[in-house]
Amino acid sequence: MQPDGARPRPAATAFENEFRGEVRHIVQIGHVNEFRLASGGKGSDAAPIRVGTVPGLVAARQHRRLDERLSETLGGKANCLILSGMGGAGKTQAAAAYAHDRWRSGAVDLLVWVNAASRDAVIAAYAQAAAEVGEAVTDEIEANAAKFHAWLDRPLGRRWLVVLDDLRDPVDLNGLWPPPNPDGRAVVTTRRRDAALDGAGRDRVTADLFTESESLAFLRKRLGGDAARLGGAGELAADLGHLPLALAQAAAFVLDQPGMTCDEYRGLLADRSIALAHLRPESLPDGHDRAVAAAWSLSIGLADSSRPTGAATKLLRMLSLLDPNGIPVAAVRSSTVDVMTARRLLGRLRQMSLIEYDGDVIRVHALVQRAVYDETPASERAEAALAAADGVLEAWPVPERISALTAMLRSNVAYLWRSAEPELLGDGVHELLFRAGDSLGDHGRTEQARAYFERLGDAATAVLGGAHADVMRARARIAHWQKESGDIVGAFRTLAELLPSCSAALGPTHPLTFEIRIGLALRAGESGDEHGAARALEAVVAEQRGLLGPDHPGTLEARFGLARWRGRAGDRAYVIDVLRRLEAEHRDKLGPDDPSTLAVRSSLARWLGRTGDLAAAVDGYERLLADRTRVFGARHPGTLNARYHLATWTGRSGRRTEAVAMLERLVPDIAVVHGPSHARTLRARASLACWYGECGEPRRAWTALAELVPIQTEVLGPEHPYTFKSRHNIGRFQKQAGDRDAAHATLEALIEDRRRVLGDDHPTVRSTQKDLDSLSAGEEPAAAVDAFLRDR
Repeated sequence: MQPDGARPRPAATAFENEFRGEVRHIVQIGHVNEFRLASGGKGSDAAPIRVGTVPGLVAARQHRRLDERLSETLGGKANCLILSGMGGAGKTQAAAAYAHDRWRSGAVDLLVWVNAASRDAVIAAYAQAAAEVGEAVTDEIEANAAKFHAWLDRPLGRRWLVVLDDLRDPVDLNGLWPPPNPDGRAVVTTRRRDAALDGAGRDRVTADLFTESESLAFLRKRLGGDAARLGGAGELAADLGHLPLALAQAAAFVLDQPGMTCDEYRGLLADRSIALAHLRPESLPDGHDRAVAAAWSLSIGLADSSRPTGAATKLLRMLSLLDPNGIPVAAVRSSTVDVMTARRLLGRLRQMSLIEYDGDVIRVHALVQRAVYDETPASERAEAALAAADGVLEAWPVPERISALTAMLRSNVAYLWRSAEPELLGDGVHELLFRAGDSLGDHGRTEQARAYFERLGDAATAVLGGAHADVMRARARIAHWQKESGDIVGAFRTLAELLPSCSAALGPTHPLTFEIRIGLALRAGESGDEHGAARALEAVVAEQRGLLGPDHPGTLEARFGLARWRGRAGDRAYVIDVLRRLEAEHRDKLGPDDPSTLAVRSSLARWLGRTGDLAAAVDGYERLLADRTRVFGARHPGTLNARYHLATWTGRSGRRTEAVAMLERLVPDIAVVHGPSHARTLRARASLACWYGECGEPRRAWTALAELVPIQTEVLGPEHPYTFKSRHNIGRFQKQAGDRDAAHATLEALIEDRRRVLGDDHPTVRSTQKDLDSLSAGEEPAAAVDAFLRDR
């Protein structure tokens, strides 16, 4: 959190943007807002359906002109109302009052309340709604969300109301805006005033501050009409700028102090020379002002009087650095005090309306966060930042599944980075930042992970210098996610540039230096130098055994890589033997569900298939898929990769039609997780095309690959091994389809490019030449699927 007038640091802003769009339950000040299943028959025309929990109305809530404007606007020509205004002005409450009224009066058949703080959250809510109306057809929330959006556009005669609460970025609703439909209405609450919010069928209403009469009516009702307590109420409302949230805080403080009056509260404010009359949306669109901070500081002081004294302030300082829309309670428990004390403190803060929490998730209003941060001495910010970072890291689940919790944790990292960049980098990069970046990639966002580590490396270099171990570690992670994104050549170059400086700064036997050497060898093998990769890894294994020991994770990784590339270089008996021993060692040292153990099992199944035991390969991947699904979930990239290999070996075992069906289901699933242009998506499409050919449809295979090659050329590059392989298989299927001239032209152009890039002696150059020679001799080319698998 930045002080008034300060601009966010560029790196910090980038981190915050990186994590925008995370799914999480939201706890709103004054109520809990989370998804729940509606009861009753799904899709039934008889029973009204409600999806999501509509917030309850706060104590002493006033019926305002804002409520009337909302009803009037949606009762007219507008299908969608944009309710905008500063934080704390009562937007959510106005929307909730309207929703409660429509539901209780029977005016709607479907009511959907959505936390719209991120695109993922909207998609999740839409998918839930799809299930409730009987439109859900798949296990993928994106597909079900699209089904519900289409349902909203149909003239079904069912009256619906969709409320999208707390929209942060209009871009998040691209393609998700509730469509104009005479049967439906939508309300969107937001602090934004962008032109992008405008659209057909939409109107805007501004949630202004309370009027003077509304402020007085609120205080009278909240304070029970006690004339003594109400002395000075009008002046207090003016001092607090008629901000509803600030009035609620002040009233809570007055109520908790026996005999206190509004005048006495004003006196406390006056002692600090604070006024809120200048708070205006047009001058402070984010709604942050020190006048509000003064009102809250009194509440904080009262909460802090509870034992252990001062603990509430420490807790709030930590919370002020994290995501106001959702902080896991687990992060607080693990970083500050024991569980019972944490619960007591959180309950006290909730009592003073400083936070809200539902037992699992905490929400702190951004104004409270700003007030606490501004009053935290600079000398104590480091303690709060490190406590927050330690807590979030300790709350991170292992193993990590794609879930609302991990999305919430990543969002908290973004806020923490923005709030406490110097503290997180001052003595070295905090481990939390590495964990969050890898979490992105592990969940399929490999390009985002690569960009994340590029920014982390730049930010850390500015603070720590380029020779620091954490800076070099960040650069090594860049290379890792480059490779996972399909950029093998780029990953090799990154590591090649990094190795000399890492060896010089950290020493040739440092674990990170070994890690970089292993990565270089693996990338060399993936680029076609199988023998060179095996030789390099043999040297690394020999050195690591003596220096780090045979059971060190780095040694195990090098042995795993060595087995792979010695096998690819022709020593298949060696690779099977080593992989079986490595699987037993990984199970013993790391556990059966560790990602490294599962990776060894995957490789072993693949090599069993390559040595002719096709049944063992299929059985190995069936068991691996079940375990990956159990540990990581159905949408995890590792689970999808197991499905890919299971389909491949199912086809190789003779069940080709079944393999095609499996890949046809898999390709859209991979595209959802990784994106349509990701290397793994393109790999699955290429494999599916080859299996079309193996099922007797060479022209279909040829056509599918011809459509794929331009995308591979653009995304992976014209000289990428996958691009070359698809071109090679086009020539093979052209031959099988009977078009020998087209096949000859395709392979002739390919061999020129391969020779230029790889040289005359490269195995793939020789393979291409062999197929060209077979065309001239009238022979059949090698099987496309076999060649495709060899290059994988």
